[in-house]
Amino acid sequence: MKFFGISLLGYALLVAVGCAPGFDSTLRVDGIPLPAERAVEDRLSGVRFCVDPITDGRSNSAVAEIGERELLPESDIAAAAARIISSRLRDAGGRPSQYNCTAVGGKLLNWKVRVLPEFPSSTASATAEIQLTVAPSPGGQPKFSTTYSAEFTVKNPLLREHGTEEAFTTALAYAIDGAIEDERFVGVLRGVQ
Repeated sequence: MKFFGISLLGYALLVAVGCAPGFDSTLRVDGIPLPAERAVEDRLSGVRFCVDPITDGRSNSAVAEIGERELLPESDIAAAAARIISSRLRDAGGRPSQYNCTAVGGKLLNWKVRVLPEFPSSTASATAEIQLTVAPSPGGQPKFSTTYSAEFTVKNPLLREHGTEEAFTTALAYAIDGAIEDERFVGVLRGVQ
């Protein structure tokens, strides 16, 4: 009977550890693979673009919340956002260029992931909101500005940093996809050239 009690306690501890994600004090925000299953088709075919600097307008510098603990980004979050924007525009058929290009810029308004350690599965819920601008040239006066947002949630009994990082970047990738699906954004991007 004593062996059964110890075994049951050991199993419960193993399950609890498996459901409680372990994280460092920072979250990697750059270099995470972006989702391919929702990549937008060649809507930007022939459009030459460049990405103006993205500003970080978030009210809190933390990018992740795990229970009561907050994690800071491992690298520059605005630069990571600019790389995601460039990647998604390229995936949609756009051609990156440094000369004679339409500039896409913007401001991060919200980009965060919340992790809820639960039994039997932990949940990572990410949200992203970005204001995008389109200007006829790098550093030029914007001709268009609007806000896009998206959410992404993943549930996994073995949720770790990698799954949380993927949820985090997927939310912003989906917000950018929303821009690429927006006829106004695409029309201005094409018309400014």
